[in-house]
Amino acid sequence: MHKHTIWTLLFLFILVVAISFFVKTDSETISEVNQKVDPSITATTVSDPKTISYVVNGDTYTLKNGVATSSVAPDSASMNTLSIFGEPVSGDLDSDGDSDSALLLSLNTGGSGVFYYAVLALNTNGQYKSTNTLFLGDRIAPQTVEIQEGHALFNYAERRADEPMTAQPSITKSLWIQLDKTTSEIGEWVKDFEGEVYASALTLDLHPWIWIRTEYTNKESSAPKKPGSFILTFDSVSSFKAQTDCNGIGGTYEKNGSSLQLSKMMSTLMYCEGSDESEFSALLSNVSSYSFGRKGELLLKNASGDTTMIFQ
Repeated sequence: MHKHTIWTLLFLFILVVAISFFVKTDSETISEVNQKVDPSITATTVSDPKTISYVVNGDTYTLKNGVATSSVAPDSASMNTLSIFGEPVSGDLDSDGDSDSALLLSLNTGGSGVFYYAVLALNTNGQYKSTNTLFLGDRIAPQTVEIQEGHALFNYAERRADEPMTAQPSITKSLWIQLDKTTSEIGEWVKDFEGEVYASALTLDLHPWIWIRTEYTNKESSAPKKPGSFILTFDSVSSFKAQTDCNGIGGTYEKNGSSLQLSKMMSTLMYCEGSDESEFSALLSNVSSYSFGRKGELLLKNASGDTTMIFQ
């Protein structure tokens, strides 16, 4: 091979190596500059409603791609599965200019029931945080989730109070959600044509009521250790039932105007350590009247008026 050819090949080899070195160095320099100027180019800082934590019945579920599982009990093979039903619906729900989300959650406990909950995920500078959850029903038929007039609207079908759980849901239900911006808690919102809450539209059999807390005139209050576990349901005639953190309760009720009496209460007898069931049952047996608050909550008072059970 001629010396000229050898020197030509050597020159080309050195040129290729040099070009590769400068391209790599330049790329690394550009990357470093981009990281200094805009960290979001190399790191995602915006959270997602499908990957944050939600509290249901006192248990915390941290979702991954919209699903989370947890053991029913230590060393148990049975699992609870919480998942987002459908897709989150976006809109500004707290009037801060950010896009929040309204979600429908389903909880499968491995048995025959599938329990549905309404919840909001509030966005603050790209970071989402969940509100409390509102129980909608067991084995309902979800339809749509909407955001209108700055409120979330959950549409679904449910059964009549006297129908068995095997019956196909056929009663259309629309639940408006009210956000308390000072506490970031949600409750039901009932509005008239002008958009105002009004108590005359509410009835005992409107939907299942979740015991939130009990307030006393001495300014003390108490709340169940497992939020969302105490659910009180009235039919349209004279019967009521309640699910506690331990057992089920059933009985009858009589109402006349605002007066309300719960009687003939019977309960299953399973023992649960640390349950609030005794307090709950005692409070129900002393109920003397009912009313509805401005946020759509159910208020049950005793005869002396010094104790008020609050349900949402």
